[in-house]
Amino acid sequence: STIGNYVLPYLIGAFMRLHPEAHINMLVANTREAERLVSQGIMDLGFVEGKVSDNTVRADPWFEDRLVIIISHSHPLATKQKFLIPHDLQATSWVMREEGSGTAAIFKEKLGKHVALLKVATQMGHTEAIKKAVEPGVGAACLSELTICREAEQGWLKSLTIEGIDMNRQLRIIQHQDKVTTRLMDEFLSFCEVITECSLG
Repeated sequence: STIGNYVLPYLIGAFMRLHPEAHINMLVANTREAERLVSQGIMDLGFVEGKVSDNTVRADPWFEDRLVIIISHSHPLATKQKFLIPHDLQATSWVMREEGSGTAAIFKEKLGKHVALLKVATQMGHTEAIKKAVEPGVGAACLSELTICREAEQGWLKSLTIEGIDMNRQLRIIQHQDKVTTRLMDEFLSFCEVITECSLG
């Protein structure tokens, strides 16, 4: 859903401007649901943040994204520049994405043995809802840098990197192993590759 809400709408709009005859329908879902839709042939392509496990689905690397910790400026950790594990993990409550979210799964994986220290205050199914809950100080959250540019620029939220942990993640494009791509689909995939090479900004 990070890709679906913050990356693909721009790419699809730009592509359709170049190709007015193109017709693209986009459904935003978490990684698990996107994998199911592609494996069952309901969708032609999926753009996911988490790992896929269905062996009928092929996953190709797209580009790297980085996860950050977000907090409000009134949060006790707001004076810090780095998030320290395990100390800071124990000192806050968390607003988490729902089960099946690629972002939530990767955050927990990165925490490793420290995941047991997570104190989850609430789970929410949308990134915007999480940001709105973090703003008044409900707790901290872990989201993609792609999702918080505006809030960080406006000073509504503060982001922290985690000391000593590589929070980069590989975004992937998934297709059914047996899917025959059309020339227009190939053109769109090439467009997605070129535009990320030019600038992720």
